[in-house]
Amino acid sequence: MQLVKNGTPPNEPNTQTAPSTVKDRYLRLPDVEQQTGCKKSTVYGLMAAGKFPKNVKLTRRLSVWRESEIQQWIAGQSA
Repeated sequence: MQLVKNGTPPNEPNTQTAPSTVKDRYLRLPDVEQQTGCKKSTVYGLMAAGKFPKNVKLTRRLSVWRESEIQQWIAGQSA
C-alpha cells in the first residue's frame, strides 16, 4: 500500500484536521461603548480596577479590545 504525504492511503479521505484558528476581531473604543453601554470613563475605570478586559496597544495612539473578551465580560455581567 502506498501512502501519501500525510500518512493516508491515496484513495481514502483525509481525516486529519488542521489546528483550529479562531480569528478574533479588534474593537475600537466607540464599538466597545456601543456593545457594553459604558462610556470611556467607565471602561477605563473598570480596567484600572481589574474588572474589565485590558486593551491592546497596536500603536502609540491606537488601543483596541478583543471582541471575544468583551463578549465574555458582557455575558458575565448578566449572569
